[in-house]
Amino acid sequence: MAAPFVNATFVHKLPDTVSFEAGAVTELLACCVHSVIEQGGVTAGDVVAVIGPGPVGLFAALVAMAEGEGAARLCRA
Repeated sequence: MAAPFVNATFVHKLPDTVSFEAGAVTELLACCVHSVIEQGGVTAGDVVAVIGPGPVGLFAALVAMAEGEGAARLCRA
């Protein structure tokens, strides 16, 4: 089923060895890596506050903690 409103430039076919669920989680993780490390500039030793412990917030906290010996604090919105 094709979606005519999606720009084909931004669509990537998943390999047969990658499930739909794994592909969806990978996209979410890539967005968190981009926002936390590339845009936010989080580096080892930083303390990060994440507002909203939903799926994106949890991934963002994990990415921040994976950068080094810092800490991530989760706060409910």
